[in-house]
Amino acid sequence: MSDTAVADELEIRNLVARYADAVLRLDPASWLETWASEGEWELLGESSRGHEALAARLAALTGGLEYVMQFVGAGIVEVSGSGAWGRWPIVEHARTREGTALFTMGAYSDDYCQENGVWRFARRGFSLFYMGPPDLSGRLMPVPEDLGKERS
Repeated sequence: MSDTAVADELEIRNLVARYADAVLRLDPASWLETWASEGEWELLGESSRGHEALAARLAALTGGLEYVMQFVGAGIVEVSGSGAWGRWPIVEHARTREGTALFTMGAYSDDYCQENGVWRFARRGFSLFYMGPPDLSGRLMPVPEDLGKERS
């Protein structure tokens, strides 16, 4: 692996960490900085593209939350020429302003691009495995078969 590829992978891993950190701090400006100008977020059956739509979707999802923390698992990153992709398991703990605990498990499948020499999310697609009470008493969904396959 070339020094450039190693540096690119480290920058992408930091991008994912900055995303989770912005979610923790409920900091929409920092969160939006992780996205390409025409980035696309596919989450819970809806797709949002571009900074304005991304910001509106984030506000709708986090507006009623008092606290949210994402734990990002060991991810896979593949850099290929001017693009890259990755896959990241995510566990999220949250609490609403009314005090209800929320627990989510899933995985992000990402495409990355460089804008002005900086790696950003071109696309993030979230596959939901579980959303419900923290004791896992809700319905678990199977891991999609194609989630484990390498992307081309």
